[in-house]
Amino acid sequence: MRGRHRRFLFLTALLAALVGGPATSVTASPAQERENPKFILLVMGQVTWSDYLAARAPVLGKIVQEGAIGLMVVRSAGSPERGGYLTIGAGTRLRAEEEAGAIRQPEGFAFPPDEATPLGPADRVYLHLTGEQPGPAAILHLGLPNLLQENADLDYPAIPGLLGEVLRLNGLKVACLGNADLPGRPYRPAAAIAMDSKGKIPLGDVGSTLLKGEEGFPFTSPEALLRALDRVLPQADFIVIDTGDTSRLGQASGMMTEEAAHHHRLEAIRQADSLLDALLSRMNGKKWRLLIITPHLRTERETPGCRLAPVIMFGTGIQAGWLTSASTRSRGLVVNTDVAPTVLDAFHLPIPAQMVGRPMNVIPERGGAASRLGGLKKEVSRREALEVQRYLLLRPVMVFMILIFVACGAALILGERAPRWLTASLRSLCLAIISWPVVMLLLGLSLPAQPALTWAVVLLGCSLLTFAAGKFFAQTVSGFTMLSGLTFLLLASDLLLPGQPMLHYSPLSYFPADGSRYYGIGNEFGGALLGAFLFAFPVMWRTSSRWTRALRWPLMAAVVVVFGQGRLGANFGMALAAVCAAGALGFMILPRRSLRSWLWILFLLAVFAMTVGGDFFQKAPPSHIGTALAQLQQPSSGQFSGLLLRKLEMNWRLLHYSLWAQVLAAALGVIALLAFKVNPRFARGLAVNPGLKRAFFASLVGAGAAFLFNDSGTIAAALCLTYPAAMASCIAFAEEKQLQPFSCPGCN
Repeated sequence: MRGRHRRFLFLTALLAALVGGPATSVTASPAQERENPKFILLVMGQVTWSDYLAARAPVLGKIVQEGAIGLMVVRSAGSPERGGYLTIGAGTRLRAEEEAGAIRQPEGFAFPPDEATPLGPADRVYLHLTGEQPGPAAILHLGLPNLLQENADLDYPAIPGLLGEVLRLNGLKVACLGNADLPGRPYRPAAAIAMDSKGKIPLGDVGSTLLKGEEGFPFTSPEALLRALDRVLPQADFIVIDTGDTSRLGQASGMMTEEAAHHHRLEAIRQADSLLDALLSRMNGKKWRLLIITPHLRTERETPGCRLAPVIMFGTGIQAGWLTSASTRSRGLVVNTDVAPTVLDAFHLPIPAQMVGRPMNVIPERGGAASRLGGLKKEVSRREALEVQRYLLLRPVMVFMILIFVACGAALILGERAPRWLTASLRSLCLAIISWPVVMLLLGLSLPAQPALTWAVVLLGCSLLTFAAGKFFAQTVSGFTMLSGLTFLLLASDLLLPGQPMLHYSPLSYFPADGSRYYGIGNEFGGALLGAFLFAFPVMWRTSSRWTRALRWPLMAAVVVVFGQGRLGANFGMALAAVCAAGALGFMILPRRSLRSWLWILFLLAVFAMTVGGDFFQKAPPSHIGTALAQLQQPSSGQFSGLLLRKLEMNWRLLHYSLWAQVLAAALGVIALLAFKVNPRFARGLAVNPGLKRAFFASLVGAGAAFLFNDSGTIAAALCLTYPAAMASCIAFAEEKQLQPFSCPGCN
């Protein structure tokens, strides 16, 4: 239908042109072309918000006050110090690791055609390396062939230079200015953002004429850079400007003292501030947009705990406030892969499916710059605390869980010979495992600044919840169900709250500095939510009262919707895992091989399809599910096989290197022991609690599906399996009086 509309509009326009004749045809004059909106991308490499705030930069302060600010995830497919520029230009993660011969830094190996390179004249080298004529290009990226080879084995669609290619195909002119050269080491990485798929940039200058020397150490010449800007400004629609000096300092920081590097960095920011002043005067009264980014941060040795870069947007139609995007769904947080879609969106161009980012938007804020900068400082410190404490919290707990499940396995092997104090302790420790996700979720409300204090909160919280579960619920089944229900209710309620305040800052949740593209349930809490849901309502999985029979079916369907709802940041694999778990429950509840059981499966698949389809066809920017479906629509590009290979590769890597794989193995070991050496108490516990029995087997199905369908399925499956493994251990080590079924008034 769209194709018909396009043909109709084309024919209508052609007919109007023919009827009107030459006298009625209109062509844009040079003056009109100069009035086209401009998009200027200003690159300030290896700086932080602390650097900006410490420098005396009045123009930058004005832009911060009147524009939108935020933090940007700066991850590439390789090491954090390389590939960021290439990633921005492609709209998806790429790497720039290898050095080939004389090309020491392929990401920045770009030259004007007539400039001498270590390999010879740039235009001849380009022809030799690519087999393409350089043509009228002002800049040639000679590192492109090396970068193409290095990224050829990626298991997802990625095109270096895609941003420049789309702009070229739509008749928009691109320019690139500036470099970060050191003596004898040409480095022009901004060209990787501006180039097209052939490594060409039609306008600009990245040569050594833009530099001035000071005792052998080069700096960007503001006068030369402004002269180059004035040459390209009338023609260029999209201009990438690399101020250069901060990136240069980052490369040479190992030769300087920290004090000297800090002084030179602030001076470079003040120099860039004068450039911004000249830029604002040239853009006065014009339609334009300015985006200031930092593609790479300094090494973690220099900026410990800081892996989120500053980003600022300013210009026509930009309100004062916070940057966000559909990639993160978080105020003040965007991703480097959002830059290219933001540029295309400013020119009202469609975003290719190969770009995984989404356009940046602004959340307006009425408060002044002081309040926003205060909020930004708080956000940065909170994220840095999460950076430091996440692994300090997770790794010891994973080791703790492994040891508990190993001890449970040993106690199961001993059987009646196991000491009572050991089984009682293991029962309490298994309840502590189930209480841990609750405490980690609550830490999202207020994470202590010191890791020691955080550990004290975790230990105290788990102890109190375990004590409450054992003290106020006489039966082991009731205590386990209470903790599962509390986990499910807290997670589900937080998902539905604006901004998801607990999930947003929980150490077990989404971690933007690790490069996650969007915020939502995630693999960790996804596995916990599925396991908690299945064991929170064992009474509903029984054929008991009428109201429970009526309620359990829409409840299971609602969980599938929650897992698959893109607005909540869910993920495709966990949604399928929820379908499998709910389907298994339905098969166990309904008569076997009956028509109703198959109708239930079809109903769940329909709910899943409608949830995903609604996300895909909506007008708003789609979530990652919609993006994945858009990529799968691309013809002959191997997206489906690439998607499958990526999931298998990630799980294979996690099985080899992640402690979550050990947690998964330990939990499976406990379940296997109960399967091959049936514990009498465990058998009786399941016999008197048929709903619990169904939840147990459904959780095994759900964990298996989570492992198969997720990129990081090992994590989701491990957390989901902790519920049946811990529950089985609790029942196996319970006393006879603690095995009574969980019930509620009117349920039986």
